[in-house]
Amino acid sequence: MFDWKVTDPTKHKALTGQTNDLILSNLEYLSRAGANIILRCPLIPGINDDQSHLEGIATLSKRHEIAVEIMPYHPLGMGKLKNLSSCEKISKNNLPVSFPSDETKQNWVEALKKLGCNMYM
Repeated sequence: MFDWKVTDPTKHKALTGQTNDLILSNLEYLSRAGANIILRCPLIPGINDDQSHLEGIATLSKRHEIAVEIMPYHPLGMGKLKNLSSCEKISKNNLPVSFPSDETKQNWVEALKKLGCNMYM
């Protein structure tokens, strides 16, 4: 299981405090080593569910011939947020307060399938 949060390196750094360069290097290494990988993609409405990120997920999925599992956002971890002081962009004020709808989740799955992803469900 390999988490992929944000494709754009600048946005990734703004959201997590780090670029995604090392993450990509690790994925390349595991792929070359023949590891059985599932690309787990946490999706947060309005934060990282834009078309460019979905296309980035599809690119990685196809390049490494790996399945994709989406992990829809849930507000159950809001208490952890206070411990993530290095993440300036994400705050309690700009995260959704509810679960994404079934329709939203289905739209993500359909968009990824149209982009050529093999979905792990």
